[in-house]
Amino acid sequence: MFGPDRVQSMSIRQQVATSAERHALIQETLGERYFDYPIDRSVDIRPLVRFSVWSLLSPGAGGTPKGRNGSFARGFSYLKQLGQSFTPHFRSIRDTAIGDLRAARRSEVTMAQSLFITPSAHQHSIGSRSIDRTYSPVGRRLGPPSVHLTSAALWTLAGRFAAIDSERKRNAARVGHAIALELDETLGSCFTRQVLADHLSANFADFEAGRLVGRNLRHRLPRLRHVFTAAWYQPLVMGVLHEMNAADIVSVDIQHGQQGPFQSMFVGMPRSEVVAQGVTPSESWVWGRRTQELMETQGGDHHDVHIIGYPFLLDTNIYRDLVSRDGAVPESDVLISLQGAHLDSPEEVPFDVIREILKAGLSVQLRQHPNHRLSRLSLTQIRREFSDGVVVSDPRLPFSVVVPSVRVNVSGFSSTTLEAASLGVPSLLWSSIAGQQYADLIDSGVVAVTRSFGDVVAYVETTGNVDFTPVRQYITPGDESLLTQIDRLT
Repeated sequence: MFGPDRVQSMSIRQQVATSAERHALIQETLGERYFDYPIDRSVDIRPLVRFSVWSLLSPGAGGTPKGRNGSFARGFSYLKQLGQSFTPHFRSIRDTAIGDLRAARRSEVTMAQSLFITPSAHQHSIGSRSIDRTYSPVGRRLGPPSVHLTSAALWTLAGRFAAIDSERKRNAARVGHAIALELDETLGSCFTRQVLADHLSANFADFEAGRLVGRNLRHRLPRLRHVFTAAWYQPLVMGVLHEMNAADIVSVDIQHGQQGPFQSMFVGMPRSEVVAQGVTPSESWVWGRRTQELMETQGGDHHDVHIIGYPFLLDTNIYRDLVSRDGAVPESDVLISLQGAHLDSPEEVPFDVIREILKAGLSVQLRQHPNHRLSRLSLTQIRREFSDGVVVSDPRLPFSVVVPSVRVNVSGFSSTTLEAASLGVPSLLWSSIAGQQYADLIDSGVVAVTRSFGDVVAYVETTGNVDFTPVRQYITPGDESLLTQIDRLT
């Protein structure tokens, strides 16, 4: 018998080497191509097919389809157990001066006009207070009542509909296999037809579950007018968005990270001409002009892209004041912002970079990515090799609270580059894609790209007079743009 690793290597035949190659393959293979969805022909499933291919071509997807490891396609009994007698854990703003969260009252749910759905990894803790990086800054500025669900709570709610899904599962599998056969000629060199078919089937099943969740949410929130998401492109969330679009409820995705030219779920994304048929948000709120131009010039039509700045950064002083009451933020010369495995930056921990910086006599702090906590193996190696010389910061603290306590931010190409620059901290990056993602910031000296960190001291010493104004092309300062869009919507 083959072990899991052997099965994976047989299933995934070839991975693309960079995000640029992945994006080119997706554009060439999929582009604006339509796919039949016999489960409901009023649904434009192109973004869902795109996500399925994109995620399989990305690190971490592996050879085992997502549906076999705990989602709807594996079997619905597990989620059914989770969902029995389940009341969704809605949350609302406790204090509008801060944006911290508490369990929502029943009256707040029934009166809510806005619903926020964000990844569980977007939650931060400051002492006893809970903060969501999207809902907190936007929700506290909204006039009408609003509530929030994490993606985990959404999944648990989906479990309530497990009992009816055997037929939906079969239909999803039929469609998945039909589309995999259609794409086999162009994608067969990357993975087997069976892997693609299973992955598509799992995602279609999750999407159908999301549609049921969307209908349930409309029943629970009878006054609902707006749905806000961050990282909208999970199949379950797409199902919710389709139901909201079909009901003429405005759906908005709020930018959650820097979107470069090869992020296929934002750039070149096909969108339905009829909003009610779409599975994507009806509009996007982005940080600045750079992302707006990228999405408008390389994206589909029939989609509004509005600039709002970076809401989470607006409340940095509030969060820093809260942290100072509970204890000081660790200070260091260098903050290394980790990203998790990525095509353009595959290292979980850049140990060579850490060694060079420590050799240069600078202190180091490691910042874990909210979506990727360090493995036990990496933490053990950090402790053994560097002892107390490297601080691993608390990932529950917002990045914007930690970064003002350092002299330079170091990363592969993370969007922490923009957060740091907005707060007056330059970045030293090691990924080759950083040159394309931050070209004008490199020209101005806000960012430098290197593969050798032996001269990090010299770089730090030259950043004293850096002009940070070019960052405004990426993140519009102030809250005026955000308030303008809130007023327009409400």
